[in-house]
Amino acid sequence: MPRPESRSEFARSRQRLADGTFAPIHGYATPGMMHPLSESWDAIIRRCTNPSDKRYRCYGGKGVKICAGWMANRGSFIEEIEAALGPRPAGKTIDRRNNEGSYSCGHCDECLQRGWPFNVRWATSLEQARNKSNNRVETVNGVTGCLIELCEHFGLPYSTIRNRLHRGWSVHRAYTTPKLRG
Repeated sequence: MPRPESRSEFARSRQRLADGTFAPIHGYATPGMMHPLSESWDAIIRRCTNPSDKRYRCYGGKGVKICAGWMANRGSFIEEIEAALGPRPAGKTIDRRNNEGSYSCGHCDECLQRGWPFNVRWATSLEQARNKSNNRVETVNGVTGCLIELCEHFGLPYSTIRNRLHRGWSVHRAYTTPKLRG
């Protein structure tokens, strides 16, 4: 069955129960409520495949895909993520481990052909913010992270590092020179 184009079309395609609520989809919801991963699946499909989606340019427009195994089957997406990662912990949502990679199961024909590993994890909003493509990632004394992670590791204020880098200091010097004042 082709995928409905709009949310309202999606809702119209679902069976209504006698009490007016919608029947569960693929058995992954109580009547009237979709499984949280079902909503994530919908959002991933939209931002990776629909050029009209406001986030498409940051996902599908940059080559981020959802593998064929998960694209074709919402149930497989839900079951495989919960089998690998367990149920969604409070305060966390799906994130790609490798921000340059796609949403991939690691074992469907497409993943095997392209060499894509399992590439999702549960992450907090803070972890996701640190896993963005516009973050500057550096390695200093064997520690790799975005600038704020390195600041935390070396015990230096972000403003100090930002100012040092803006003045032309090398990354190594910026992090290994102790803060002189306050």
